[in-house]
Amino acid sequence: MKAVLGRRLSGSEDERGVFEALYFTRALAPYPRDGAPDRANYHLHIGVYAFRSDALQAFAKAPPSRLESIERLEQLRILEMGERIVAAIVDHGAPGIDTPNDLANFRARFEKR
Repeated sequence: MKAVLGRRLSGSEDERGVFEALYFTRALAPYPRDGAPDRANYHLHIGVYAFRSDALQAFAKAPPSRLESIERLEQLRILEMGERIVAAIVDHGAPGIDTPNDLANFRARFEKR
């Protein structure tokens, strides 16, 4: 999944820092209209979420939103509810587990520990 980041909320002057998340998608976004994408402008999303109690309860009670239903990403429900998601850029993250093959690879790595 990709995260489209908006304005910088804090952080250093390089590409790292804390940003407001504008959108999440499984597609290449923002779309490189004029050619090949510059990898430096794309961010893989690694999700760790913290909620205020009232926000979590409202999220749990809300039906899936329009964009959530299209993309199949629950983060979009939060954004469509008018809440904000803050994202930080990190140097590296763990490989995702999105397919049966990813799970098998994770299990193999875990068993070697």
